[in-house]
Amino acid sequence: MRSPELGVDYVCRAKARLAALDALFALAAGSRMLRRDRELAFYGAEDLTPSGFYTRGDAAAARDIARQTVAAVEPHVVTGK
Repeated sequence: MRSPELGVDYVCRAKARLAALDALFALAAGSRMLRRDRELAFYGAEDLTPSGFYTRGDAAAARDIARQTVAAVEPHVVTGK
């Protein structure tokens, strides 16, 4: 018969993995959004001026996505220090 602690440990590890997957999916969604809007934001289009189309809120949301990505990746980056 298995120990009840084994089941608890399994559930805790499964929850941690699901949380990590949720974070990964959020990073991927942010990346898709930034990639989709990057060319338009930098170069515009014949009938669209980026400064007239994007708002401060759009800029703040993009900055937040970038900051979340840096915060998630930074602990895993090896530096020459």
